[in-house]
Amino acid sequence: MTNPPILLLLLLAGSASGFLGRAPLAAPRRPPPRPIVAAAALPPPQAAAAPVAAAAVASAVRGGASTATAAAAAAGLPTVPALAAAALVPAALGLWKTGYTVSYGYGGAVLAAAALVLAAASPGPGGGPARLHALALAFYGLRLCLFLLYREVALPVGVHQMRPRDATAADRLRRAPVIAGCASLYFCLAAPLRLTGLASSGLGPAQAAAVAAAAAVALGGFAFAAAGDLFKTYVKAREGPDFLVTTGPYRRLRHPNYTGECLGWTASYAAAVLAVAFRACGLRAGRGAFLRHAAPWLLASSLGWAGILFVLAGEAAGGLEKKQREKYGGSAKYQEWVATSWAGPIFPAPKAEDGPAPESPPESPRDFIKI
Repeated sequence: MTNPPILLLLLLAGSASGFLGRAPLAAPRRPPPRPIVAAAALPPPQAAAAPVAAAAVASAVRGGASTATAAAAAAGLPTVPALAAAALVPAALGLWKTGYTVSYGYGGAVLAAAALVLAAASPGPGGGPARLHALALAFYGLRLCLFLLYREVALPVGVHQMRPRDATAADRLRRAPVIAGCASLYFCLAAPLRLTGLASSGLGPAQAAAVAAAAAVALGGFAFAAAGDLFKTYVKAREGPDFLVTTGPYRRLRHPNYTGECLGWTASYAAAVLAVAFRACGLRAGRGAFLRHAAPWLLASSLGWAGILFVLAGEAAGGLEKKQREKYGGSAKYQEWVATSWAGPIFPAPKAEDGPAPESPPESPRDFIKI
């Protein structure tokens, strides 16, 4: 089909040529008619160039259509300001209480971003992987917020450590760099949702199934983390806060909550990478434009994945591993448990020092994300 703007330009060019080919006003009233030159009567070089020009026009039209399709798909997704607000507003709860930035701010930012993507996701079958991906993150954010609320309301302050503190306005404003840094991480954690939303609608059945499988693994990882949190909370409520939990999901995994989260965020990142790779391979035209649009979001997704693994496997799991070794290291129960269990993805924890375990500073993420 001929592109209407190109057709209009051709008609205008033909009209201009006809006007320029007319005789001046002083010429006879009846100028000789212009000959109509058929394409077959063109000289050989021009006749050979005509199909090439037509092919170039058709290619340009196809490329423009592909670019327009990608732009239209991107327009239906949450904008950068919307995702930035979804990350920053919950993180700003830290102006009220310091720990809220990395607790309710963390879960709230993930939930808000997932809700934005769910509202914009395509309702057809092609949007299935993107919806499942967003549902996995929405489940995680909602579950974490509810779990933290229960801890803060039902458990002693020594457990949840959300201690109220007197602070001046200047003291609260000094938390802004931490809030901005956490909000940046939360924004990057939501970036994979934008990629699956952008690319999933153009995937084949097998490719869509692969992306959906990665999103399902993410949901499973987050559900496993939730089970670990609930089981540990139940046992400690029954046996006491100093009881070492070594049964249930903790029998073979010393930190199933952090391990489940690491699995969930890794699968979320993998779903985005798979969606972009499959979509780019399936594009015949407009591939470059699609990849240029996806590249910044891929970079943000990579930074978010690396950042959250550093927090979970280093700060959270590594710090808890050290605390447990210092607190229970002399007991036979702990030594047998360590010998028959796996710590999960964890950065090497520092060696325990003699003496009681020092208290972590309240501003440390390991004290607020989950314990």
